[in-house]
Amino acid sequence: LLEEAFLRSGQPYRLVGAQRFYGRREVKDLIAYLRLALNPDDELSLVRAIGTPPRGIGDKTLDTLRAAAAQNRTSPGQALISLGSQGEESPYWGAFRGRGAALLADFGGQLAGWASAAEGIPLPILFDRIVDEIGYREYILDESEEGQDRWENVQELRRIAYEYENRGLAAFLENLALVSDQDTVPENQE
Repeated sequence: LLEEAFLRSGQPYRLVGAQRFYGRREVKDLIAYLRLALNPDDELSLVRAIGTPPRGIGDKTLDTLRAAAAQNRTSPGQALISLGSQGEESPYWGAFRGRGAALLADFGGQLAGWASAAEGIPLPILFDRIVDEIGYREYILDESEEGQDRWENVQELRRIAYEYENRGLAAFLENLALVSDQDTVPENQE
């Protein structure tokens, strides 16, 4: 809360002995999912989201997805949505061996649902839906104190999302981009 207040007011501050809120792994994970819901063509967010929590999709399968998408002049995100909505009828299905296509189709189905809901439902509902559907709470809470701290960070991001309930996902992500840019401004050394 304090870090967010300083950022909003434009007041300089220095965080000592801790990671910045928006630089924390769990916050970055969920922001990647939200970015992907708004723009399925965002490959950096796709790579982060597809591997967290682990769903059995390895680098080789991801490389095959990229190659199949490039061959069809589309993005990996659009290829995933095709797999999710068309299943074995998707032109991308045959590119994968074993269970790779089925795993990608499952994730592609989720992505298609989030992308279609991104503009139609309030941000907090989308946030909760993503967290629930990917099992992020179970992934984070590992019975350790660190797991509890990480879950509290997820809840804080959720609280911030509620502030954008009426402004939407795009406004939320624009604000995060501005906040992240402030994090990279060099500090004056006196």
